[in-house]
Amino acid sequence: RQSQRHYISYLTDVEGDRDYLDRFVQQSRVLTYRPTESRTQSTTASIPEDDTMFFPYHHCLDFKNINSNDILVYGGDVWDQGGSDLYVIRQVLDLQRRYPDRVHLVMGNRDMNKRRVVQEMGAASSNDDSDVKQQQPLPSHGGVYWLKGTGRMGDPDKGLMTNNDNDTPCSKCAADRLRLMLKGTMGSPKAFEHRRSELEQEQQLLQQSSSGISTDDGVVTVTDEQVVESYRASCHPVTGEMGRYLANA
Repeated sequence: RQSQRHYISYLTDVEGDRDYLDRFVQQSRVLTYRPTESRTQSTTASIPEDDTMFFPYHHCLDFKNINSNDILVYGGDVWDQGGSDLYVIRQVLDLQRRYPDRVHLVMGNRDMNKRRVVQEMGAASSNDDSDVKQQQPLPSHGGVYWLKGTGRMGDPDKGLMTNNDNDTPCSKCAADRLRLMLKGTMGSPKAFEHRRSELEQEQQLLQQSSSGISTDDGVVTVTDEQVVESYRASCHPVTGEMGRYLANA
């Protein structure tokens, strides 16, 4: 009967493109944005579904008809190309947290390959001292099998990246390795700088929110080390956004 009709909406391959997500929602019969309170306190919660997930936005994805049985299936590939990786994945996760039976996540190749970050870059530091984070040693790395015999950086016969030595700071080595991984072995050549820009915009918004003054004068600079640490944190298999996505997909 007409009163029992519900929709199944399929969305996929947003790849960090906020404008694409917004256009989809604008045209959707199923989804909308609703005002919400931002959640800007960092959390050490170990439960992926915890309400305290960092969410520095004043609107959230929601179903147009919250009392319906409408369903969203997200088909994977949340990150990498559009420059708003954290925004997109947090919106999807927040919706799935509130409607666990109506939001279904699928693992795409771009999502699954982020499991490499913790293995090849090391886990996020639990120490708030940035100097300690910068000195976190990198795991040894022997290259990736699909580049074997090519002679390119990443060829196991050549080695992916030398670890830091007496002349190379560990922080620089980590940033170089992450850039190489994203550009050379994950097909995401702009992702490192995209993450930097998103973090800068995020910090500017947080500063404006705390001061109550909207201004373009505040200059925020995000370092290479902060980009690396953001990837390590967001790819953590339990508390990171990508880790939570994969755990629920």
